[in-house]
Amino acid sequence: MLERRLDRAWQRLVTAEAATLAISAVAYEVGFGGLSYFNRCFRKRFGRPPSQIKALAVSGETWSASPSGRGMGTAGRLDSPSGRERSIKEQRENNYRAPMPETAPTLSDLRRSLAEAALRSGLAAAGRIGLGVPALDEVLNGGLVRAALHEIYAAEVADLAAATGFALGLALRAGQGEGKADERTILWARQDFVDAETGRLHAPGLNELGLDPARLLLVRARDGEGVLRAGAEAARCAALGAVLIEPWGEPRPFDLTASRRLALAAEASGVPVLLLRVAAAEAPSAARTRWQVRALASRALEANAPGAPAFALRLLRQRGGAAEREWRVEWDRDRHCFAERSLFDRASRTDHAAPLSRPLVPLSGDGQVAADGRDTGLRRAG
Repeated sequence: MLERRLDRAWQRLVTAEAATLAISAVAYEVGFGGLSYFNRCFRKRFGRPPSQIKALAVSGETWSASPSGRGMGTAGRLDSPSGRERSIKEQRENNYRAPMPETAPTLSDLRRSLAEAALRSGLAAAGRIGLGVPALDEVLNGGLVRAALHEIYAAEVADLAAATGFALGLALRAGQGEGKADERTILWARQDFVDAETGRLHAPGLNELGLDPARLLLVRARDGEGVLRAGAEAARCAALGAVLIEPWGEPRPFDLTASRRLALAAEASGVPVLLLRVAAAEAPSAARTRWQVRALASRALEANAPGAPAFALRLLRQRGGAAEREWRVEWDRDRHCFAERSLFDRASRTDHAAPLSRPLVPLSGDGQVAADGRDTGLRRAG
């Protein structure tokens, strides 16, 4: 199994597109979880590091070895090939005649889907996206800037579902219209590894959040580079309601320059771009806002049924505005908006409690009773 993975990595590094491939992306593509381990295994099998094989492929040189053999010979020139040498020119010609099916058809299909969405919808709305929580919208000067890039971090991997729910709430707020017919399509670019770690999207679950699966255009990519490429392509389409990009971890292609491209595309089209981050550390980017989301227990409904999704939000960064603020909110799927949830919400514990059989004296947690029988809210300190 290990040898087959290394052989696949060899084939990727000697292709015509080797100059545009990151070695870390190739390592992940063939099934390695770490770059250093991949480099050790590659060098042990072929005698040279993958960076040198990539450099030879880019320069047009050949070598006297194949993926099935061990040990590397000296590199030669294209005008004097040996019996076992395989020229880069031949490899490039083969790639030209038979392009990889994972690249060109996927992008062409995406562009066609975006063109169909543009025919069904008008231009994106301008202005800001109100969240429905007055205190939160006030800090945001009326809401999130629509034509901008926004980052949403899951505090822990276990909080990914909460971060996803918050991101979907923002996307629904951004894509809603005056009527159901005016609601715009939401594009979601998701890396396959997220499905492997957390499970695939569930249509009934999306419907419970208020998102009609028919409005969702889902793009799946095998690596972070493909997710970012699809997201950048979609961010230029002004007919979308929102673009949600969900890579796993810290893709090497995503840097300050890549985030700047996403931000410029959002400004040009007027479509908000929501970058959902999980298992990633904070890094410099061109995002207008940066959020951290944690899951909260929902308030139980009648018969102890699960209540509305609840989130603990923290505004980590806001360009040109206040930051380091925290809120506790719930998502109202019927009104498609957020609602503030107080820190000590007693109603959430007593709204659906069974009535008592007889009157009782109210007693605080520390045993103190008010003179008039009511809880004063004061507690003894010592």
